[in-house]
Amino acid sequence: LAATSLCFLISAFFSRAKTASTLGMIIFFGSFFPMFSLDDKNTNGELLAATLSPTIGFGGGINLLATYENDGVGMTFDTVSLIPNNYSFENVLWMLCADFFIFTVLGWYFYEVLPSEFGTTRPPWFPFTKAYWLGTEYGAEDAHMASAPKEADTNADPSRFEPPSASESLKAENNKAMVVKDL
Repeated sequence: LAATSLCFLISAFFSRAKTASTLGMIIFFGSFFPMFSLDDKNTNGELLAATLSPTIGFGGGINLLATYENDGVGMTFDTVSLIPNNYSFENVLWMLCADFFIFTVLGWYFYEVLPSEFGTTRPPWFPFTKAYWLGTEYGAEDAHMASAPKEADTNADPSRFEPPSASESLKAENNKAMVVKDL
């Protein structure tokens, strides 16, 4: 799950799918290589900080599993918290859970804030707005604009506009039609 959330975060920075898949794979696999610089001399805190990368956490967890199996101990609930080489498998699991939540929240935030090929972006402070969490369709300013009558454009050519369908007219009468500004 942590690796999936990391991929979600990486994809938020790209607007084209082909670019995201190509560079995303390079970044994902490239983030695995710093694990080879970790050894027994690193402290528990340094190893935990390195495990903020899900690929390093996964690789470290596999190394611990291999160490337990090579020593003939095996991975059980009794051995999950043993600390060979300043690191325990329990720490790996907790850090991977933390990675999942951190990267999911960051991915969600950047997906909403960064411009994409389709859709609109939100302001950087959007998580702190009441309108976002209450699920309103539009803010107070837009509600005022929607209820205010618009002046008719006398220069518009009526042949350029398609008449609304019966269902759209019914939505407008029941105040359930969406108003698009300046259209």
